[in-house]
Amino acid sequence: MATGRTLTLDGPGTVNPNGVMDIAGGDLTLTQSTPASFTNGGTLAIGTGRTFKVSGGTLTNAGVLNGTGTLDVALAAFSNSGSINPGTSPGILSIIGDLPPSTGVLNIELGGLTLGT
Repeated sequence: MATGRTLTLDGPGTVNPNGVMDIAGGDLTLTQSTPASFTNGGTLAIGTGRTFKVSGGTLTNAGVLNGTGTLDVALAAFSNSGSINPGTSPGILSIIGDLPPSTGVLNIELGGLTLGT
């Protein structure tokens, strides 16, 4: 994806449960009208230095969320019933906004004295 792309969703949407959404070549903004919702049922990978911003509506992670970039859900509701796997074993995945308690899994590795190692 090129830098600065925007996807607008006016109703419920679902990422293919077997698919991969790889945000590696640029940032992506998902603009939704409330009560629109976007569900990741596959793998959502956010690359280093990249941001996936969700504005409005709800983002539900029912699959795998991983990477070393930033998920910005400050302007949306976020729920996780899948897996969040920060980094690339190990590493940092930043989340801007609320990460409420959920039925999902947060897989983290602890192994160094330096942040991200």
